[in-house]
Amino acid sequence: MNAIYFCPNCGGAAVDTPLLAGGQASCRSCGWKGAATELVAAPMPEDVQLKPEAFIREFTSDFKIMFAKECAAPVMRLLVKWGFMPAMAEREHMKTLLARYLRAVAIASVQALFDERAKIENEGREKRTDAS
Repeated sequence: MNAIYFCPNCGGAAVDTPLLAGGQASCRSCGWKGAATELVAAPMPEDVQLKPEAFIREFTSDFKIMFAKECAAPVMRLLVKWGFMPAMAEREHMKTLLARYLRAVAIASVQALFDERAKIENEGREKRTDAS
């Protein structure tokens, strides 16, 4: 079973793990350093790749699918209402436009989620630094 690791001090996911078992790990958010065995591990299925690029790609793909499935109709109504899409257009053209908008919103949303996560982790680091 693969795992994703979190800092035992701040709970952040911005950790550097050793390539070899038994090595030292560190957290880029709070500065914690210690044995890799101290990291909190969350099990992941074997088919989930955990390299950063693969994680971002898989997360983005899952987000786009979820967003399209759950939000396509209300987003289309909003886009038509505000003139981003023509109200009366060929069905295939509407599908193509909607897919482009949904993809753009999903990608921007994922970026915003990652940016916000980094801010949250930095705030935690700053609070711990101030308390020292």
